[in-house]
Amino acid sequence: MRIISGKIKGRPLHYPKDQHFRPTKNRVREAVFDIIQSWIQGATVLDLFCGTGSLGLEALSRGASHVTFVDLSVTYLKKNVRPNDENISIIQSSAIPWLKKCHRVFDLIFLDPPWDREDLYEASLKQVLEFDILDPEGTVVCEHFKEMSLPKLGTQGKRYFYGKSTITLIKK
Repeated sequence: MRIISGKIKGRPLHYPKDQHFRPTKNRVREAVFDIIQSWIQGATVLDLFCGTGSLGLEALSRGASHVTFVDLSVTYLKKNVRPNDENISIIQSSAIPWLKKCHRVFDLIFLDPPWDREDLYEASLKQVLEFDILDPEGTVVCEHFKEMSLPKLGTQGKRYFYGKSTITLIKK
């Protein structure tokens, strides 16, 4: 896996090879960024359940002004960022408690909890939408298992299907 485009194009991304870890595949990331490219420049981004940080780093590479990465384990994220990477914040925390204390507003939020934890999708979306963490014009880009039904929170927009993955765009 590598950063696909932008100023850090080609940077390799480290990730564990075990079955419990599911980084967003290159082809899915490329398709997502083709869809949202016009929203990236200057955006403040939250990469929630960031794992390797591939989505947030891709956004940074393509012109996001700042990316906040949040995950309980940031081991692989820290392997993927560089000391000279500017405009990033790394928060090692469980997502839901962090969201409850968050007072920032983001233009774009990547939401990709473990697929076997449907409860995290609902809890995260509820926090994001009810506590004004998402800018009124912002978007949540939610990656989930294609068979999963997302909770009816916010305005669910277009869905895009890529193998077992589905990308759903959500607005306030």
